[in-house]
Amino acid sequence: MNETEFIDDLIKKLRALKSSIKKKDMLSDKVMEANPLNNTPKQIQKAHTNLNWQCMQIDKEKTNIARTFKDSFLDVDTSEKEYNPSPFHSYKG
Repeated sequence: MNETEFIDDLIKKLRALKSSIKKKDMLSDKVMEANPLNNTPKQIQKAHTNLNWQCMQIDKEKTNIARTFKDSFLDVDTSEKEYNPSPFHSYKG
């Protein structure tokens, strides 16, 4: 897989993660709005279960994205470096 294909795949995975997070937020709102006066205990339990499953899905997607980075061209040393593009210039990054 070349670099541009890798980036396209990564973008696809990040978009899926974003969608999953939006769904989690929606489910979280649903759980917060669940009222024992208006909902049965089974409905409340189902809302909590759906939220837990969505959180598990997000964790799996994040792990998959992290594995995608490993041993790729984006897996770089993140410690601070000093760049010297010329004898007169020095930049930390």
